[in-house]
Amino acid sequence: MTVRRDVHQMREVEEALRRSEAKYRRIFENVQDVFYQLDAQDLITEISPSVERFGYDREEMIGRSVLEFYDELEQSSALAREILEQGEVDDYEVRLKTGDGRVLDVSVSAHVYRDPDGMVVGKEGCIRDISRRKRAEEELREHRDRLEELVDERTAELTQTNERLLREIEERRRAEEALQKSVRLLRDTGEMAKVGGWELDLSTKEVSWTEEVGRIHGVEPGYKPKLEEALNFYAPESRPAVEAALKRAAETGEPYDLESLFIPLGSKDEIWVRSLGKAVYSGAKIVKLAGTFQNIDEYKRADEALRKSEERHRILFETIAQGIVYQSADGAIISANPAAERILGLTIDQMQGRTSIDPRWRAIHEDGSDFPGETHPSMAALKTGRKVLNVVMGVFNPKDDSHRWININAIPLFKPGENKPYQVYTTFEDITERQQAEEALRESEEKFRTLSASAPIGIFLMDLQGKFTYVNEQLLEIDGLRLEELLGHVWTRNIHPDDHQATVEEALKAGSEIRRFSRDFRILRPQGEVRWIRVVSSPMLSRDGSLAGYVGAAEDITERQQAEEALRESEEKFRTLSASAPIGIFLMDLQGKFTY
Repeated sequence: MTVRRDVHQMREVEEALRRSEAKYRRIFENVQDVFYQLDAQDLITEISPSVERFGYDREEMIGRSVLEFYDELEQSSALAREILEQGEVDDYEVRLKTGDGRVLDVSVSAHVYRDPDGMVVGKEGCIRDISRRKRAEEELREHRDRLEELVDERTAELTQTNERLLREIEERRRAEEALQKSVRLLRDTGEMAKVGGWELDLSTKEVSWTEEVGRIHGVEPGYKPKLEEALNFYAPESRPAVEAALKRAAETGEPYDLESLFIPLGSKDEIWVRSLGKAVYSGAKIVKLAGTFQNIDEYKRADEALRKSEERHRILFETIAQGIVYQSADGAIISANPAAERILGLTIDQMQGRTSIDPRWRAIHEDGSDFPGETHPSMAALKTGRKVLNVVMGVFNPKDDSHRWININAIPLFKPGENKPYQVYTTFEDITERQQAEEALRESEEKFRTLSASAPIGIFLMDLQGKFTYVNEQLLEIDGLRLEELLGHVWTRNIHPDDHQATVEEALKAGSEIRRFSRDFRILRPQGEVRWIRVVSSPMLSRDGSLAGYVGAAEDITERQQAEEALRESEEKFRTLSASAPIGIFLMDLQGKFTY
């Protein structure tokens, strides 16, 4: 009777062990990250099937050094040293080589096991692919597909493993030890990966889950809700889809992968969660549903922010007045915005595939010389990996049958971890009208300077403060000053003191009324010589009608003033003499008419 009881107890223990291990394995196989165990020489002794996501066969990795899978020897050595020195690491970032030739950014969490003498006997840890943050949508899809494949692939192997563990009592002892270790592993892995497992008993409608799932729900450890209670955590808009997925899985065995809005206990804010579920069979009957549960709010918010950013970029790309062109690493045009089509006179279909080397651009420098295609800003940016800014180029617009002048900025684009551009984007502004206006201004200024240099009178330009900004040689001769004594100085500096106040008041009045100013006044030359000059100036207006400065002329009228003064004195003497003469005196013009 004792033997029968012992055998019965042994079978109960073995059955409990099988159920527990099966439960652990189902949850473990849903974990996204790679868990590994190493011996003292860093050789892999156990690794989770999810390593196949990195392009490796799990069985082939057993017995190999984990360091050979890292991309950089220096990084992997530093990681190994830190694990040994600290005893454990958390979220240590390194680069991992995949079996298919890719290089991924991963974070490593690891723990060292030592014997009572302090000697290292092994390590275990978790590798998380963090490149998913940058490629969230692709990562989520790959993870979903991979998880489904892993569940299907490992079901037969798990069954065989459990049967093998039940064969002998010695194997049962080792299995119990492995189970204890696996429970710790499951707990630690869930905490590191932020992923938990759950199970729904379809007969009792009772839900059981790991501590990580409980943390996401915001409930105390040990909480085991009924299905209806668990569904109440979902936001009203997401609950119908979850209920429908559960119903299909329970009735037809159809697996599901849902992203839903969720409200943790005690919180008013909704978060995004991801739930994967699959039927568990007993024979041909579905008796349970099991799967994983993960908080993906950070990823979803990032995706939404990225989507909004891309939408804003698209609107800006299509409406901005500047032309924008994207080119591949070989210089071929990939895309262009409507402004680029208008400025270049080409449709996007006509531009796609064309490179900067194409002679049809007929590019020229500002001096009219050829602008070789290999020196175009975009090609220079691709070649050097540096920005090329503010380059002026003339390109032929076939629609207008003329050259358009553009100011170009070329920015190279790099993929993470690479130092060679894979694309370049170029922005350019149509400055044709500005170039034409500047050319017209240069021609106008040249004409003005040529005219003023040959004029017999002084010519000047003044700013709004009354300071000279330009004077010709004739004005320097009139004032008797050097160029540096006039440029940048106010025009009133050498007015004769007796004429200063009246002249300045008249000039201020003319300036306030924005009208022509004309006045004769005296100036003092450097040696004290007094000269009479006549100054005439007019306001210069900007395009918006505001006052921009003054242009004027100055003429030395000293001799004329002296002649007029002598004439006045002669006439006065004549009148005095004729008034006292004893005879009649008269003056006549050429027509015989008396003038005096």
